[in-house]
Amino acid sequence: MMMILAILGAALGLAATGTAVWMAWSVWSAGRAGAAAAADGTGGAKPGLLPHLQAAVPRQWTYFDYMLLLLFLTGSMFLFTDLIAVLRDAELFPPYHYGYLLCGFVFSFTGMLMMAVRLFLVLGSGASGSGTPAENHQDQPGEREHAE
Repeated sequence: MMMILAILGAALGLAATGTAVWMAWSVWSAGRAGAAAAADGTGGAKPGLLPHLQAAVPRQWTYFDYMLLLLFLTGSMFLFTDLIAVLRDAELFPPYHYGYLLCGFVFSFTGMLMMAVRLFLVLGSGASGSGTPAENHQDQPGEREHAE
């Protein structure tokens, strides 16, 4: 049983790492392509890589988001079963095990909260318009909106 759990845990870890690398690579390559198009004059007028990386962030659920949700649910299930075991046989566990469990719950909840905030911001900004963040032309003197 432990070997099966170890194999499933390793497969889940590899899948999570693969989706993280794939997400980072897709955003990075899309940002580099946008920066190269801007340097050639075929893209937008903003120089640099950071605005193009921000524009390359996906505006929908990705495999990475599903993997984070699966990791949160799996980790929370194991933390909850460990909590039940500690509450059932408290004399078998050292007192600092409660701190480990508390930290595990806090870190898992904080990670899920950060993912929810990211999805709210990303999906909320894409739903209100064309899917790209609002342009700020205040950095270019010739592109300001003048009063009539």
